[in-house]
Amino acid sequence: RIQAAGGSVGGDGNVRCAGLKLGVSRTLGDADFKRNIEQPSVICIPTITAMPLVSDAYCCLACDGVFDVLENQQVEEYLHERLVEDNSSPADASRELVEFAIDELKSTDNVSVLIVDLGALCGEQDSQSV
Repeated sequence: RIQAAGGSVGGDGNVRCAGLKLGVSRTLGDADFKRNIEQPSVICIPTITAMPLVSDAYCCLACDGVFDVLENQQVEEYLHERLVEDNSSPADASRELVEFAIDELKSTDNVSVLIVDLGALCGEQDSQSV
């Protein structure tokens, strides 16, 4: 899709469109990359996975500054330790992840994190999935 729209994906995983570098191929902003409606180089359509809801489930929404310095699995492990093992609040775990990405891992991009406690929904209905 990116190449068909005249962009490229570098060996570092960064998307290049119109001479500019992005760290993502899906974005909520960056309207300039979506002007060609027939063939946009960057889209806002998410990857969606449905799975059974469990009591310790959470959803982490984070911008690319987090994922520039951590892989998905590393974020999951970091948050599992804080939310499940240490019983931290989602607000505290979010703040700690932001500080870790900036202070320890030296992320230089936007770093925002929002954690949603999906486990709080357990028990409201017999069969839920997210």
